[in-house]
Amino acid sequence: MLLVRDRRSAFPAGGITERGGSDRFLKSAAMEVTHYNVQVNAVTPDKIATEGVDELGTEDLRHMATSIPLRRLGSVDHIVNPSLFFASDEADFITGQTIIVDCG
Repeated sequence: MLLVRDRRSAFPAGGITERGGSDRFLKSAAMEVTHYNVQVNAVTPDKIATEGVDELGTEDLRHMATSIPLRRLGSVDHIVNPSLFFASDEADFITGQTIIVDCG
C-alpha cells in the first residue's frame, strides 16, 4: 500500500500539526496491516511543477522557487522515483516510513 500526501499548508503551525497527525496515522496503519503482509509508506511532495502550477504566472513561479534551496520546483519524476522504490522488492522490509521530497 502506498499513501501519497501533499503537505502544503497556509499556516506553518497547521502544517506541523498536519504532519504529526499524518505520521501517527501512517505508523498506526502500518502496524494494523503488517499481519496481512502489507506495507504502508508515504511520499510527501512539496512545490512540484504540475499542470496546475502552469496556470501561475512567471513571477509567482519565481517567488515559489526562492523558498527552495535549489531555487527550482521539483518535477513529477522526483515523486515517481521514491514511489517506485516503496513499491519495489528493495523496500520489502520498510513500513511506516515517509520520504519527504521537498529539497530541504
